[in-house]
Amino acid sequence: MGCGTQIVPNFNEYNKVYKRDVKNPALEMKMNQLMLESARRKSQFKAGVISSNEYALSTKDIKYRRDNPDLIEDTNEYFHGTSTPIKDVGYSGGEKNIYGSGLYTTMNSGVAYKYTKKGKGTQPIVYKIIETNPGPSLNLETTPASFGKEMLGKEYDNEWFEGKSLREALDEYRDDSKGFGIPAWEVKEDIDTVFEKAYQQGYKSVTHYGGRLTGGVKHRVKIFTHPADDIKLKQVSNPK
Repeated sequence: MGCGTQIVPNFNEYNKVYKRDVKNPALEMKMNQLMLESARRKSQFKAGVISSNEYALSTKDIKYRRDNPDLIEDTNEYFHGTSTPIKDVGYSGGEKNIYGSGLYTTMNSGVAYKYTKKGKGTQPIVYKIIETNPGPSLNLETTPASFGKEMLGKEYDNEWFEGKSLREALDEYRDDSKGFGIPAWEVKEDIDTVFEKAYQQGYKSVTHYGGRLTGGVKHRVKIFTHPADDIKLKQVSNPK
């Protein structure tokens, strides 16, 4: 197990300091979980199961979650907060959904609750997500940018994709879109096209870490791209 932690530079040193200065059994369990994941990813790379690019993105992802422990474990419990009750679970949301259409959910119920205070509605409500057609989620943080090359390649050369995660590529494309003369609605459609490719491959959702762009609370976000087909909503009483 020890050698596997070297996927993250100075992981062992970091863990020693943590164990010396912090006595938190729950956090220690999460750190141990991260160490096991690091060893697994290294073994996969040595066996040729994952590419050097995927290995590098895993390194970056593990370091980020190490520094933001609430992101380490995926509890598979997700919530959606809104100021207006949802009548049609298949709705696509507004233009502020920067990663395309779909139902945006968070693993942090507190963050979901904050969203009940946004918008023009007057009936705040938090829903818990029930997956009726479960399937894997495409992790935008560890998926290479080349996954979106079919769509994004019209604006960028091959070198641009190297070393980037799909999330980083989509963020940069969104930032560059005005310079390309591409309107916001078209950017959203392009992102939808990338995620539709994922859906056709069996991915029921896409995952990334919220709070990066705003500097707010770091939390896991899961976007269900075909919510009407794959989930139902259950109202949560007194959300945290």
